[in-house]
Amino acid sequence: MTPDELILAMIKVLNAEHHGAGAKDPSTGVAAVKYAVDVRVINAVIKATTHVLGQFGVTSVTMGKAGPKSPHDPMLGEVSSVVDIKSAAFQGFLCVSFDKNSYLEVCSSMLMEEQTELTPDNQDAVGEINNIIFGNAKAEISNFGVQLTVPKVLLGAGQTVTCPQGSAGMLIPFSTGKGNFYLTVVAIPK
Repeated sequence: MTPDELILAMIKVLNAEHHGAGAKDPSTGVAAVKYAVDVRVINAVIKATTHVLGQFGVTSVTMGKAGPKSPHDPMLGEVSSVVDIKSAAFQGFLCVSFDKNSYLEVCSSMLMEEQTELTPDNQDAVGEINNIIFGNAKAEISNFGVQLTVPKVLLGAGQTVTCPQGSAGMLIPFSTGKGNFYLTVVAIPK
């Protein structure tokens, strides 16, 4: 599945989740659309994530099948970073969340020393990793009228981000040679 196909599927799932499959706007008879996601933004984040991880020696990154995720459910990883996104077409946030093994794989490469446990010394690296990822993505999408906030770091399993009612989410899983990480996209209704 290409990133473009992934995003189109994501938009369909996000809209169907809140309108029902095939639902139409009663006033126009046109398919109801609640969320709009700029494909260029998500593509830029996916591209930046795989590029940055590749720079840190994580070359075996595989994108899995995307699916819906309740924005109210906890993050799947133990070390996460969240950035708010706002544009004319989209309001919401993106989260990159690493499980312990994938995070330690990236940290070991980044710090040039084998990391075997999450410690206060290596937990700060997630902020740096995600600043680089979102910085690379921002360089590509700033011309699209997209605003990104500074990433917020969430440490520990089971972390959540408070979302208003009516929000919808999509989870894109990735695997590395040693673990998994997840890109979560949450759309907030305008």
